[in-house]
Amino acid sequence: MEVVPTETFNLQAFVEPYVAHAKTDRLLFVADRCPKLRALALSLAVDEAKRTKNVNIYRKIFEKYPDAGQSDQAWLIETDSFLESELEKLESDVNTYRNSTNRENTRVCQ
Repeated sequence: MEVVPTETFNLQAFVEPYVAHAKTDRLLFVADRCPKLRALALSLAVDEAKRTKNVNIYRKIFEKYPDAGQSDQAWLIETDSFLESELEKLESDVNTYRNSTNRENTRVCQ
């Protein structure tokens, strides 16, 4: 594994062009390869995972990097329930649309 020199490396500038999951992936890449910037990169990755509501990446960070600190269990539970309710709502919307489309297709065929 190649270690990145920190004297000339600007972490903020490095991740600035990226958003969402790509930004988190880049921050974890830096955490793996640059020991001096590891704490900052992990902190920024946790913040980005929370901002994007990506509970899977959030959990992965704390499983893979024990030095990332303490995970926010309250946020995890709240976000999991929110995402689950959003998924149920979207599935309901899709089923409603399918049913109405099927009825309309049946009417057109008659």
